Amino acid sequence: MALTTESTMLKKLRAKFIGLICGVAALILSASFAYIAWSAQDQEVKSVYIELGNATESVFDKKPHDSWGGGFDPLDMTAPRIGDHMQHSWPFPIALYTVDRFTQACLLIEGSTASVTDEALYAALTYVMENKSAEGFMEETGLYFVRSEHRDGSYVVAFADQSVVSDSSRLVKSLVPVALVILLLVFVLAWWFSRWALRPVEHAWEQQQQFIADASHEMKTPLTVILANAAIALKKPQATVAEQSQWIEGIQEEAQNMEQLVLDMLVLAQPQNAEDGSSPARTTVDLSSLVERAILQFEAVAFERGVLMEDAVEPDISLEGDQTALQRLVGTLVDNASKYAPAQTTVTVSLAKEDSGAVLSVHNEGDPISPEDLPHVFDRFYRADKSRDRSGKEGSRSFGLGLAIARKIAEEHGGTLSVTSTKEAGTTFSARFPL
Repeated sequence: MALTTESTMLKKLRAKFIGLICGVAALILSASFAYIAWSAQDQEVKSVYIELGNATESVFDKKPHDSWGGGFDPLDMTAPRIGDHMQHSWPFPIALYTVDRFTQACLLIEGSTASVTDEALYAALTYVMENKSAEGFMEETGLYFVRSEHRDGSYVVAFADQSVVSDSSRLVKSLVPVALVILLLVFVLAWWFSRWALRPVEHAWEQQQQFIADASHEMKTPLTVILANAAIALKKPQATVAEQSQWIEGIQEEAQNMEQLVLDMLVLAQPQNAEDGSSPARTTVDLSSLVERAILQFEAVAFERGVLMEDAVEPDISLEGDQTALQRLVGTLVDNASKYAPAQTTVTVSLAKEDSGAVLSVHNEGDPISPEDLPHVFDRFYRADKSRDRSGKEGSRSFGLGLAIARKIAEEHGGTLSVTSTKEAGTTFSARFPL
């Protein structure tokens, strides 16, 4: 069920991711192609007005316009006639008319490369003379016009058919296949990118599920012991507390183990760099003194195990951090080193400045960590013996969270925690902090 839920959730998330990218791409392409079509048409319209304006000016200057092609006889009915919404090519034919200001009489100027149809001419000239604009477009006749006034009070009007301007819809239609190809490429890239981008989410989900499974497994054992001891105690309701002390002490011990487990899990669950003010206040920590106190604290324990402690701590090394957390990190490393060091060997703790940081190293001799286990020593609930039995060496109890918490503390202080382990050199845990 959990796997099905995970798979469905990730599929929906991936589909939303792909849909969002493709939607944004489609929106951008639509806006871009619409602008290209509008811009191209607008540029052609401007070119038409420029040509018409040049034509009227040529009439006043009595110079033939280069694009007219020598003109035609106004009585020649084979010449192109505009205003009938027929298609015309570029360079386009231009109809030039002179219009008397007072009588409104019009004549086709010799040298025009077109004429306006009789049906459209009256409506076109009426519109031009009533309109105050010197240029424009008449939807009824489908003509562009430019009007210029001569010194004698007459007007010269140049007409061109709308067909000389490319239809923007045709350009848009020609761009549609290009847009589809681009969208297909975007879809493929989005699909690939979504798998790459969601890989950390899948990994985090798997880690969360594993964490829950491991935590449940760790809690199951103490709960089983507590319930068993409570059941035994309840079978003798008349017994005194002293007579039931064995079972009560077992319940208390397992409850304390569960409490420690829950506290450790809460430490691991806390986000780094909390912004809600709940993170511990940072102060200047004398790391040299903190390490020396930790060595003294564990020296007696190491002695009982037959292990010697040596230190090489440089004085006056300080950093900004959480003193309680740093104490736990140092204690975890020293405790682990002395716990797994064979009798009659030495645990060496050193602290020194290196470049712009400080390096804390804890070294012990003995059997190295196997190459298979070495990459996982900082994983939560991981123990090299692969056992879920919490009774470890010398009756010690471990949930496999100590080194995970130590690494988290190092990272919260901007540092790193690493390990090397070989049969010849022994095992060394190294915590590096920036100063």
